[in-house]
Amino acid sequence: MITTFLRDDGPGYCSDVSNSDESPPNHDPSADRKPGPKPKGNRPQWPMEERPVEFQEILREARKTVPLGATLHEVRSSFKETMDEEFPNWRRRKQVAIRALRMLSIAAVSIALAFLARAWVQRKADEQQRAVRGRVIDLIDPLEPVREEQITFAWRPSPISSYYRVELLDSEYHRIWSNALTREVEVELPREVRAKLTAGETYYWQVMGFDSAFHEVSRSPIQEMEVLR
Repeated sequence: MITTFLRDDGPGYCSDVSNSDESPPNHDPSADRKPGPKPKGNRPQWPMEERPVEFQEILREARKTVPLGATLHEVRSSFKETMDEEFPNWRRRKQVAIRALRMLSIAAVSIALAFLARAWVQRKADEQQRAVRGRVIDLIDPLEPVREEQITFAWRPSPISSYYRVELLDSEYHRIWSNALTREVEVELPREVRAKLTAGETYYWQVMGFDSAFHEVSRSPIQEMEVLR
């Protein structure tokens, strides 16, 4: 586009000046400059007073070489050129630092995963151990010879059992009595059953545990019980 101006060099003189290279008056040169790439994300600003002294000096020198109204891309390019002049190996050191940070991150993640896996394995082992212990019911009483006046069976609760049943066996391991399912961990032998016991004879008893679906999930060892004369 050719713009024509009237230049007055004196009285009676007027000429046309056609110039396609010169910009019109009040023209902002920064408007013709192509915008640089936009910064990625909203990066937090690093206050100048908190930056290293060498970095502050390099940044000031870079700003001197960048014209007023320059784009962010031009500022970065000028800063990198200044860094190349002052510190020729800064790019390689930057790559080494990035690699080191990546290795540290990988190591930290690996250690965290190892701890999580170990904790998971330990938890599973504890659960399995509790389940194994829960399958065996520990008997409390009677463990010594008893008299037929009063006989009470007692045992420790099982973590996997909801109901219990006590069985009384004779000397030939035939069942002579068992109670209905109960949630209690203590059962008294009925009087009519005690009356049928023979003094001096040896009997056996055990406890069985059942889950909420009434499936047998635990059992005690068979315990000897001698009735005193």
